[in-house]
Amino acid sequence: MKMINIVPLKSVGSVGFGMTRVQVRSVWGEFKEFRKTKFSKYSTDDFGFVHVFYDENDQCIAVEVFMEDETKVSVDGKIFSNKEFAILKSVISDFHTDDDCNFISPEFSLGVSLAEGVIVSITCGKKDYYKNA
Repeated sequence: MKMINIVPLKSVGSVGFGMTRVQVRSVWGEFKEFRKTKFSKYSTDDFGFVHVFYDENDQCIAVEVFMEDETKVSVDGKIFSNKEFAILKSVISDFHTDDDCNFISPEFSLGVSLAEGVIVSITCGKKDYYKNA
């Protein structure tokens, strides 16, 4: 089982927002660099279980965690799996959605993608990452 600790607005695991690309790569090791979409201004690093997003200064601004069946995530001491979105919603109260598949918390800079009620990924960002969401 893989356990990932998320501290909203600060870090995912040992990677903190504001760390450089070089620092992130030294923490998580082997990666593939790519552009998330054809409109992406900056490249993203794929570490297999997470994607890391950077700004124009090559500093980490967000991490997308992929919720596989054996992955457990901890937010504010609450541990949950990909089938326990209700637990995450009990910790982060300001989630909103337009489609019941993608939930965003601007206050905590968290985004959650669901498929058939199961968490597919959680994107955690620095303060104001979802400011205009």
